Amino acid sequence: MVFSSYQFLLIFLPITFFAFFILQKFKNAQITSLGLLIASIVFYVFWNPWDVLPLSVSILVNYGVYQYLRRFSRRLLFMWLGIMFNLIFLISYKYLNFGSWQSFNFFLNTSIPLGISFYTFTQIAFLVDCYKEDFPKNDIIRYSLFVSYFPHLVCGPILSFKQLYPQLSSPDKFKVSQENIAIFFLYFSIGIFKKILIADPLGNYVARVFDAHSAFHYKTRLWATLSYAVQLYFDFSGYSDMAVGTSRLFGVIIPFNFDSPYKSKSIIEFWRRWHISLSNFLKNYVYIPLGGNRVLPSRMYLNLVTVMILGGVWHGGYWTFVVWGAYHGLLLAINHFWRRNKVLKRLNVIPVRLSNPLKTIFTFALVCWGWVLFRSKSLDFAGDIYKSILCLGTGNIVPFNVYYSLVIGILYIVFVPDTNRIQEKLFYGNCKNGHIVATAAICGVMMCVALLGLGRVQHFIYSGF
Repeated sequence: MVFSSYQFLLIFLPITFFAFFILQKFKNAQITSLGLLIASIVFYVFWNPWDVLPLSVSILVNYGVYQYLRRFSRRLLFMWLGIMFNLIFLISYKYLNFGSWQSFNFFLNTSIPLGISFYTFTQIAFLVDCYKEDFPKNDIIRYSLFVSYFPHLVCGPILSFKQLYPQLSSPDKFKVSQENIAIFFLYFSIGIFKKILIADPLGNYVARVFDAHSAFHYKTRLWATLSYAVQLYFDFSGYSDMAVGTSRLFGVIIPFNFDSPYKSKSIIEFWRRWHISLSNFLKNYVYIPLGGNRVLPSRMYLNLVTVMILGGVWHGGYWTFVVWGAYHGLLLAINHFWRRNKVLKRLNVIPVRLSNPLKTIFTFALVCWGWVLFRSKSLDFAGDIYKSILCLGTGNIVPFNVYYSLVIGILYIVFVPDTNRIQEKLFYGNCKNGHIVATAAICGVMMCVALLGLGRVQHFIYSGF
């Protein structure tokens, strides 16, 4: 059951919201949390009932480690034991058969549990934060909800305990309100429009090119690479918008994961805007402990490459992800080297300064070049695509619906701010009522068009990670 399905929109969400509306009348955050925990388990069962077992094991073990962190003096030891458990747990599912398309099935011969990378990293961050500072006592119900909260469970964002737990403990915030309902419709209509009208049509075309065994001419693969860059962004950001909106329906604010990343003027800026929660996790829990910017420049560059390789491996145990991570690590190292090196600036190595639009186009081209690795099923296949793109030839005809979705996606990227900027303007800026009404009408049209386009349900790309 995905957000962009009739089962979610017409059955699960209305029933869950009605139950939440009744429970929040008791003004007891624990009772309301229990109701949402049950709903989250039901949501998870719809994907694969067996996936509940590893999720439950992960929650119980980490909650047990948390109790030891609170009560015993050897806090560092218990923190590392908890981190090692989480890493072994994740490796057992995703990486024991590294380099192949089939992962080792650890429990009951099942596939990789849905969202395991997200909820494992969430709990690693929780244990590290618990070690650094004393968190207030929390019960197993709200801790389980913190980990398995259905809006963010499948594809994130990766949440910190300090972001979510205070909201789950406050009856004043954890409730239904007109503003929350309005924000839900705003976010969800934008998100489902991104998914149904832009990402899914492009996904069908991308799959035909990247998953095919036959050769394609360079123009076709060039179009497919550009289409995948747009598809991936709108698929993932569409999920994030719907997740933030759905969570807001219950009075819970979760952070945005995107801030117009394709408008970035450098690779450094891109990684501050793309998959923000993962970037923050890698920065706070890997890069800074390795020394961050406080070490020698050569060590800092090595740290950047190491962190990005880990970020690539997080997506899956395939060499394409490793090379993709190393590619972005090198780009970040070069970017930092260029910014820090005053000699190059004085020598004026590049006499003509690039304008901001050219910087954005150049950064986007570098990112798209890396997406070929990210999407390819093997390094050999990625090499074939690179070769065909760099060679001249005659292109195949691209279907009209691909052009249609691609044009809409590019226009959206160029002219429309990301959803968090729209919210700031509408709800917290000096926006007139007429603008709010117009935005509501536009979102209503977007929602209706997206619902009319609902057909065969396509899973979100990041649900596979």
